[in-house]
Amino acid sequence: GALLSYAREWGTVPGFTPLIATNNDSAYATAIALQRAPGRQVTLVDCRPDVDAGLVMAAREAGAEVILGATLTQVQGGRKLRQAQIVNLTSGQTRKIACDLIGMSGGWSPSIHLAAHRGSKPVWSPAQGAFLAGDPAPGADWVVVGAAQGQASVGHTLKTAAKTGAAAARDLGFKAQALMPKVGGDAPLTSTPAPLDSPATYALPGKTFVDFQHDVTVKDIQQAAQEGFVSPEHMKRYTTLAMATDQGKLSNTLGQAILADAQGKSIADIGTTTYRPPFTPVSLGALAERNTPENWMPERMTPLKPWHMANGARLIEASNWRRPRFYPRGIENLMH
Repeated sequence: GALLSYAREWGTVPGFTPLIATNNDSAYATAIALQRAPGRQVTLVDCRPDVDAGLVMAAREAGAEVILGATLTQVQGGRKLRQAQIVNLTSGQTRKIACDLIGMSGGWSPSIHLAAHRGSKPVWSPAQGAFLAGDPAPGADWVVVGAAQGQASVGHTLKTAAKTGAAAARDLGFKAQALMPKVGGDAPLTSTPAPLDSPATYALPGKTFVDFQHDVTVKDIQQAAQEGFVSPEHMKRYTTLAMATDQGKLSNTLGQAILADAQGKSIADIGTTTYRPPFTPVSLGALAERNTPENWMPERMTPLKPWHMANGARLIEASNWRRPRFYPRGIENLMH
């Protein structure tokens, strides 16, 4: 998604030989957009052996190389990326591909935070490879539709939203009829991704990173399980997984899958961490606003403050005291 934004919104690609590793359809749009940039050669590696023929053809017609049934296992380079190694998941054969940029797409997790804040327990969907919003409690005054429920296409989302909105209006006593929107070329945003496999599927010597900001590895999560940190909440604090600036949006689901595998359970059995508000971060400026200029710290004044102010004193900070600095006359200031 980041690379697609670079290509579409700013017309630039931060690399000449990008490699895209994916398990779902959405990465094909990125590969095509990057390939269309001048002087680029894209390699798209999809771990699924069977992919929609139209997507594969579109990528290859744009000039990208498409490799199915393989996944990324290693990257190599010193001060910059030079090449990557992929492995065929059927034969086990490896191949090295020259590249100077890697983009990864592991599927999409719906934004179900508001539903979770209202008491809805997230429910694991094997088909979507993600946690979806659970059903509202009886008597709840809200419903969940669209991508938050794993609906992959724009058309399906809009139609479901129209039906739900009309039903809500009727419940309030209004006469309402759902107006079905017409959406052309309604290709799915992302098809069913490849299932989350056991870490043993890609077992390699050395470190296998899960959280790229805090350098949490598969071994770290497995060790957390061995030492009794078997809850996602406890494992998170033991390893620092998902405590980075993305707040788990890139690593949480993988980490939970590895934790479940280490315990011989399913990801649905162990669940996910607690969704805490706010979902959209509050700016530091908003939090600090009451602690700016004269409100930065408590002010201490001497009993002579009224006399100083009556005589035109300009005050200066001396720790948390305010003391007179000078008494200007007319246009006087500190310079003259």
